[in-house]
Amino acid sequence: MKVRGKISNNSIKKALSHTFEEIEIPNIVISIEKCDYEKLRKSHDSIHELMYLAPFCVPSKVKVSWQSKSAFLTYHWDAFHSAHRSFIEALEGYYNVGYVLLRTTLELLIKGAFWECLAHKKFRDNANILCKPRKKKKTLVEWINDLIERESSVENDLEEISIDELKPLGGY
Repeated sequence: MKVRGKISNNSIKKALSHTFEEIEIPNIVISIEKCDYEKLRKSHDSIHELMYLAPFCVPSKVKVSWQSKSAFLTYHWDAFHSAHRSFIEALEGYYNVGYVLLRTTLELLIKGAFWECLAHKKFRDNANILCKPRKKKKTLVEWINDLIERESSVENDLEEISIDELKPLGGY
């Protein structure tokens, strides 16, 4: 029996086999065998296509850095991983977990787009629904505009690196 350090190969094989059972590898095999493989492949490929949203956010004809879209991209990365994990959980038979992760994916994409828009003046200025007055409370747009009035460099900072100044607002 070959020994690696203090752990035998047999122990490693048992641990690996146990881990595969815990993460429902047998259920994944059954799911792939019994489902329409072409639909599964398209679903999985579509999740990976989600990653192509990021390059589309930075137009190639205009000189724009990815940092100026970092509020969206911060959420985008997590959204991809949530969508991918949702797919795997569904294959394992954990449909409720898969469903919750899909909702989380949608929420992350919406949050990223929301914070990205608030970081840029052209969108903030057109956020009419967010500017409706509230009793005794500032709107989010008013709060950001007040921040910009106190420190004028914030507006330029938000345009250049959209996530940096939004950290205190809960933009992560």
